[in-house]
Amino acid sequence: MQKLRGLNDRIVSSITHEPLNKLLHPVSVFSKNIGDLLSLGERLSRLDYRAESTLNVVDFDDTLYSRYEQLQLKGFQDNRGEMGNKFVRENFGFRKFIEKFYSRSRAVEKILGVVESQTETHTSLILTAGMQDLQELKVDSLDICRESVALITVDFALKKPLELIKYIIDTLKYVPGKIIIYEDKPECFEGEMQSIRQLLPKTEIVVDKVFLNPPGMMKQIHSIEQNIYKV
Repeated sequence: MQKLRGLNDRIVSSITHEPLNKLLHPVSVFSKNIGDLLSLGERLSRLDYRAESTLNVVDFDDTLYSRYEQLQLKGFQDNRGEMGNKFVRENFGFRKFIEKFYSRSRAVEKILGVVESQTETHTSLILTAGMQDLQELKVDSLDICRESVALITVDFALKKPLELIKYIIDTLKYVPGKIIIYEDKPECFEGEMQSIRQLLPKTEIVVDKVFLNPPGMMKQIHSIEQNIYKV
């Protein structure tokens, strides 16, 4: 362990020139491999920076689409995560489940508008956790064009920050001037904000916590707590 600390003391970020240990959170997905972290920083530093551009990063479940109706069924209340997926497979099948619970007309209107506001300076990414096949069916049920709106599915929400950085490097291929993250459970980004901001030092990063309305108004947002992780 002492040797590792010494290595951290000697290696610096290619972007910030600060000691690497300042970039590492104790449970950070960025900290599993020091070489990978440095590689991300170096690759980001080679990308163009576009100050006028905005990347909207939108969660799906209970952000873009309310699960309130589903969660009134006891089977969903008793089975979450992988057990919830098993419940869907055994009691509905994925396609029948989508037909029963999902349609564009029931999406959260304001968030759907954000997702589809594609311009030369605005790009949207749906970044969601769950089973990839099922999440793809959910997004497709809203008739969102996935040629213009990328979808990334992770198996655990804590992997979202790393996948966001990879998306910027491998798909977006430039560093946006602003990133706005819309999440009902933004805690998956909380422990990584220092790392993200130091990897993207010129980018303004805003995390908005979304609260949806109760039944009867599931297409509407109750409130948004804006910029919850301010610098």
